[in-house]
Amino acid sequence: MRWLLTRPHPLNAPLAEALRLAGDACWEHPLLAIEPLPADAQRLLIQTSTAWDRVIFTSQASVDYSLELLKALQRSKPQPVYYAVGQATVDRLAGEGLTAGAGQDNGSESLLEAMLPLPSEQRILLITGQGGRQLIDDVLKRNGHHLTRCEVYRRQSLVDTSLDRLVQEHSIDTVLITSAQALSALTQSLDRATRGHLQLVVMSKRIADIASELDYARVVISNDLRAEALRLAIE
Repeated sequence: MRWLLTRPHPLNAPLAEALRLAGDACWEHPLLAIEPLPADAQRLLIQTSTAWDRVIFTSQASVDYSLELLKALQRSKPQPVYYAVGQATVDRLAGEGLTAGAGQDNGSESLLEAMLPLPSEQRILLITGQGGRQLIDDVLKRNGHHLTRCEVYRRQSLVDTSLDRLVQEHSIDTVLITSAQALSALTQSLDRATRGHLQLVVMSKRIADIASELDYARVVISNDLRAEALRLAIE
């Protein structure tokens, strides 16, 4: 296979190395850039010393850009229950010494299915990115819980029409897409004819449903970002 890896820098490099060792060709072309937001909101939460019952991290970036807050949470007694959206976020939290629950699949829907029901009126902290989905907020509030949203980063789409030429010149046939925002940037960067020759590997049914309406040749779902799981999803 000939892969295009589109995650924000520098997340593509380890996967690219693993895929190349498996015999595939890879090109890295981030479709999103991530930048931290000012830490004022995090510091305010640290100062208030709220005793959280549950803490949810929605992405690896939500961990990377909340380390000061995360260390404060680790010092709290009693410890909250931690959750993560997606296995990659679970693994990132494990790197900080935290065990997190997650859904069977990637995506907020699967996490909520695994979390609920909860005891009444839980105090829940959601650590996420600016402008992200509101599904977790809406569902937990509708179930009577007290939710605080802390946005620690923003994502910028990197639309690049030169990507079409890169895909054609290198006969790229498979693209890894990990968010709806990245899918939108890819679609805006490619001609319709080029999309018709590509298969996408996506991380959730929600993204697959969106992609299925956009003229791509094939869309498959992988719940794991490791090279062997991605390759298995396509076979």
